[in-house]
Amino acid sequence: MILTRKKIWKLWSWQKKYLVEDGGVVAIDLAGAEALFPTENYEALFAKAREYQVPFTIHAGEAGNAEDVKTAVHMGAVRIGHGVRIAGNKEVIQLVKDKGEFFWKCVLQATARQNAVEEMSDYPLKAFLEMGLKVTLNTDDPAIERTTLSREFRYMESLLNLTQEQKRLLLLNSVEAAFTSRNRKWKLKEQLLF
Repeated sequence: MILTRKKIWKLWSWQKKYLVEDGGVVAIDLAGAEALFPTENYEALFAKAREYQVPFTIHAGEAGNAEDVKTAVHMGAVRIGHGVRIAGNKEVIQLVKDKGEFFWKCVLQATARQNAVEEMSDYPLKAFLEMGLKVTLNTDDPAIERTTLSREFRYMESLLNLTQEQKRLLLLNSVEAAFTSRNRKWKLKEQLLF
């Protein structure tokens, strides 16, 4: 569905009205063909989200390039969907590291389909972890892509020989990146640590 600016403004007002810390509307997400519909086109909308204190994710650096990630960070995104194409771009890597941005990776479906890396063995998830970037592993559109989080983990484990500590870090990052309360995050971390 294509949304007009008028419809998007209405969505923002609903978002503000129904925004809760847990168990309801917790954030918004801009996803889609980032190379065809540049994030800059939505600056006014994200300014309104910042004004309303609505957290948001922007998909960037998968179909587009590292500059798209830079734009998403400057717009105020709390999380970046994908971000694969920052690999090798020291400036943007340092920016996201300094800002504490979270990246969520969906390796099997979205990244493979977008040809974000030439060889899947070059997928930068492990390298990003080793650089100290906050990376999570996700499913993106499980109903459409027919994947599960377990399947994503098994694939990355076999492809990159992830250690137990790296897998644990991916899970802990996921908890920290979640749009939820500190109390719920604490309970989730407690389950992971014991």
